[in-house]
Amino acid sequence: MIKNNIYLSLDEAREIVSRRWDDKDLKKKIEDTLNTKAGLISVFLKDKPQAVIWRSMLSPDNGFDFYYHCANYLGCGVSPLEFLEDKFVSINEEKKALSRIRVTQDNIKKYIELTEYNKQEGKILKNVELKNGEKLYDFHQNLFKKNYNGLVLTDISEWCKNIGKARDYYYYYLLHFICHGVLFESFSLDEGREEIFTEEIILPAINKIEADFGYKPIIVRLYPEKQTLEEDFYWFSYSESINDDIIKYAHMNNYKFIDTKIK
Repeated sequence: MIKNNIYLSLDEAREIVSRRWDDKDLKKKIEDTLNTKAGLISVFLKDKPQAVIWRSMLSPDNGFDFYYHCANYLGCGVSPLEFLEDKFVSINEEKKALSRIRVTQDNIKKYIELTEYNKQEGKILKNVELKNGEKLYDFHQNLFKKNYNGLVLTDISEWCKNIGKARDYYYYYLLHFICHGVLFESFSLDEGREEIFTEEIILPAINKIEADFGYKPIIVRLYPEKQTLEEDFYWFSYSESINDDIIKYAHMNNYKFIDTKIK
């Protein structure tokens, strides 16, 4: 499979998910297969297809905001998922971004280091603490409450653990996006650990799904391919109101601001 062929445009995804959602035989076949393992993830037990973003821990950054508005464009429900029993490892850029917060202050792009990595490395994410003793999870939850009041984030750690390791559960996870919803994701193709994960876990799961059911999962690319440093900074930074709230929080808790070389 050519890696770039796993993604669809928003308009393609909107047309396909609407058509497949109405295919009762296909939905039953998918659900029967899922029921042999951990069953259908709870957010898909609704009266319309769901748009999903899945992260170990979510934050209302610009990437999330893009997903949220695209979900509404698709006419899908908004169902963000988390895996809070994953481990915090600073080598993973997405996990590191949860505690190395990107802000813009006086038109200068900066970082704020919320945690001491050597003390938090390897901890379960929901137990990671900030330098001031607050939980990392509570920090991001508070950002959601201020800006997406009423939005429910669903932790699927137990669902995954009931199936096994990533090599086992990704097949069943991606099955949900045949006809029950649309996944917003950017599987890494850069050299390194993330590319190996894509090659050894994601692509084989997609290939098996297509072989078993005749369809590929409905996936929309979340981030651009081959981002510049400035683009990367943008997706992991925040809207102006959240940005300002984080800066106030940092001042109140005596966090240092680290200048970047990004323009």
